[in-house]
Amino acid sequence: MPEQDLAPESMVDAMAAVEDETFFPTEHTMKIGDKVIQIRALALGQFRKMVDEIGKFFMALALSSPDVELDAIGTHLDSMLMVGANHVTPFISALTGIEEEYIDEHMTIRDVAQFVRLTLQVNDLPGIIEDFSLAARLAGKQLKLPALLSQIQEQAGPDGGAAPSTS
Repeated sequence: MPEQDLAPESMVDAMAAVEDETFFPTEHTMKIGDKVIQIRALALGQFRKMVDEIGKFFMALALSSPDVELDAIGTHLDSMLMVGANHVTPFISALTGIEEEYIDEHMTIRDVAQFVRLTLQVNDLPGIIEDFSLAARLAGKQLKLPALLSQIQEQAGPDGGAAPSTS
């Protein structure tokens, strides 16, 4: 049987693709009641809904438990679970398109934890944040934003208004 002649570059690319799919799968499936859902990369609209629901959750958490420090939120699981119980259903509904009532009746707490974990894993949100941070830093350097901001402040004058005209 003849051996396949693969260029080293194509082997490396193939190995990288397998590695990427292993560590950062593009989708997962899970079951909620009798419905199978696919957890895949979020479209922009879904991402906006997710961010909106997360914001509502943290606002409700801050209002119901003002003593919770967001930097050490993991130490306040009791407050998180009580507040989260009211916000998890709209969050999952927004991302899956499944009716809230169905989610409430069929999804277990373990399913919720798995759904959140898989959504974060498939979307590699920490990596995306890192990529956007890097892009912002590079754009700032390319556009020379600090110098541009200084120039704008100089033109505004010391009182924040427009600099006096020299004409």
